[in-house]
Amino acid sequence: MRLLFDGTVYQAGAKYHGGGEYAIVIFRELLGNLGSNTVDVFFDPRLPRRNSFFELCKEAHVRMHAVSTSQQLRRLLERGNYNRLYSALPIDYYFQELMTYRGNTEIVITIHGLRGIEILNADMPLICRPGRWKGLWDKLSWIHECHQKQAEAHASYQSKIALCKNGTVITVSQHSKNSLLYHFPHLTETQIRVCYSPHKYIPENAGLTVDIFKKYKIAAKNYGLIISADREEKNALRGILAYDRLFSAHYECIPADYKVVVLGAGQKETFTKQIRNQTRFVFEHYVDAAELEQLYQHARLFLYPSLNEGFGYPPLEAMKYETLCACSAVTSIPEVCGDAVLYFNPICTEEIANRILQSFDQEIYEAKKPEMARQYAKIKERQEHDLKELAAFLLNESNTENLRRDSHEKFRKSSNHHSQL
Repeated sequence: MRLLFDGTVYQAGAKYHGGGEYAIVIFRELLGNLGSNTVDVFFDPRLPRRNSFFELCKEAHVRMHAVSTSQQLRRLLERGNYNRLYSALPIDYYFQELMTYRGNTEIVITIHGLRGIEILNADMPLICRPGRWKGLWDKLSWIHECHQKQAEAHASYQSKIALCKNGTVITVSQHSKNSLLYHFPHLTETQIRVCYSPHKYIPENAGLTVDIFKKYKIAAKNYGLIISADREEKNALRGILAYDRLFSAHYECIPADYKVVVLGAGQKETFTKQIRNQTRFVFEHYVDAAELEQLYQHARLFLYPSLNEGFGYPPLEAMKYETLCACSAVTSIPEVCGDAVLYFNPICTEEIANRILQSFDQEIYEAKKPEMARQYAKIKERQEHDLKELAAFLLNESNTENLRRDSHEKFRKSSNHHSQL
């Protein structure tokens, strides 16, 4: 088996993002189970090469191919005699030319979710930006822009799915699988393989180099944690507003020195101009893995008001330390978190505030504590199983012919079905 692995996922987007974390865990598993198989990597020489991934490639003597355009990727496939190409997060730019590719290389991709469609459906545009409107025209213009983006997102997902005409689509939760089936009814269940997002890799030498209590002026179990604040779909503003209202009301159960650490807040003015109790919040950019782990471990509450997830790593990362979580009851989050967290409607600030208050009730925490341990163990076991299964699938040459034959038959039947409508 000759496998070509998409390395551009670890060059794209923010320094820390789920797609990159997901890709490197799968890549490590592949390297550990290669046997007589080989894996090559393609990357974009114009983009930064983040050390952890590219150093791993160097250590493992992985052959690297510079690819700057989709035409170059197609030529690489045509001359490289690869059985399979795998992308953990396909970027349209590199795959455009493969839409008409008819070669023998099977293409397998992971679609982590359909956020571009789900979050911009008819019900969502007005809830992503609480308190940010300049007038009716501003609202209408943004709604129009959202619907345009939704149409573009649908076309983008459709093109990704079309790449797998002789392969399969991997997705990371049952929610995402059913969302794919709903929005793309020509797909069949057997064309989609659910493999839970793997447990995040943390380097052995990722020791803490900063005293978080001194840096943030916080005490253990006396602060709340919110992450990814600069991403609108993470809905951090509503969580911040909920905390701010509680601080203004001076509830006795909330200690006077209790604070909220907000990460991913590159432009903190976006938030500070909308709150009264600014001294109760600590706004910070993204932090490294070791520091984030410490913040998860010592928080009283991890608040996760996300509007959309394909899987949702963060609550599990907090749950690992028996840190209470309060989460949105939407998309894949209930599937991953089970009964181990407090749930709320993510567009209702009052309900978010209610769950924050519950985090100060020791009886509620004690009731959730065994549930956290059970749910974390359950999901971790599934993650480990699915990671091994995915690696075996990607490295199994016999899958190629079987899937190609099965997929051609499925697409033939779906084409006949559409022609009869």
